[in-house]
Amino acid sequence: MDPSSYKSHTTSRGLTYKYHYSAPAAGKPTLVLLHGFPSSAQDWTHQVSHFAGQGVGLLVPDMLGDIVELMDKEGVAKAVVVGHDWGCRAASRLVNLHPDRVAGIAFLGASYVPPDPNFDHKAANEFIKSAFGRELLGYFEFLSEPGADKLIEKNIDSFLGLFFPNPPELWIEHLGPSGAAKAWVESNKQSPAPAYFCDQVKEHYKKVLLAGGLAAPLCYYTVNAQGLNAKDDASVPESAYEITKPIFFAAANKDFVALPQIGDFVLQKYAKGSVTRREFDSDHWIMMSHSPELNKAFDEWLAEQKFA
Repeated sequence: MDPSSYKSHTTSRGLTYKYHYSAPAAGKPTLVLLHGFPSSAQDWTHQVSHFAGQGVGLLVPDMLGDIVELMDKEGVAKAVVVGHDWGCRAASRLVNLHPDRVAGIAFLGASYVPPDPNFDHKAANEFIKSAFGRELLGYFEFLSEPGADKLIEKNIDSFLGLFFPNPPELWIEHLGPSGAAKAWVESNKQSPAPAYFCDQVKEHYKKVLLAGGLAAPLCYYTVNAQGLNAKDDASVPESAYEITKPIFFAAANKDFVALPQIGDFVLQKYAKGSVTRREFDSDHWIMMSHSPELNKAFDEWLAEQKFA
């Protein structure tokens, strides 16, 4: 996607959004594509080119929040919402709080995140360790501590080498365990980029992250570490925890942090409508590394559900 073609909108909170929007052709649905960390709308380049060619509508923001405001701005009454990574949390709250605006929901590289007013990332990490034999969320501590932004900015190539891993198994030793991610970035350790993270893509992320700084993107982790989501999560009625909308779950078999087994467990508990599950031999960045396979599976799901 060409950022020069992005639209701009200042929300009621005073935040200025940059986003891509293309209207749907007659009878076609609109997809709302929500990226995670440390990302931008560019994550969805392959999906935008694929679905735009079919006349599917697309709303693809550089994430801040306020998704419903953007939908209102563009006259999107209802959409198929697709989340990746932290975008799955935003998609989850959208279906919890505004189910009338969601036709269907897709989770990539993570799963549904039910409201949890008592969430404790350290307790969650310990529970996961007991269940799976190793830590998965140890990096939360580093990314939520003061000064993490400056350290990452200083050693940005090292950071990107860790978060876009080659091989994917890198995350087992250097991301999941407590202290491992900080040790990697502090020592400025390097790793060759995976094929999908070519020089052009890497330079985009370096430019975007360094231009705005890491302090704001790291708020995903700060908010969770300090329990700042508790009040918002408590506002969601328990009756809204379950999802009755059609769900597409992309299980990435080489994602060694957002394990497909965790997504399966959560969906078995909360999904009360149809669930379409597809497996991919992919790391966390499925929409970049396996875009043809993902797009094909998504085409099939959209056709099956007859979204419009």
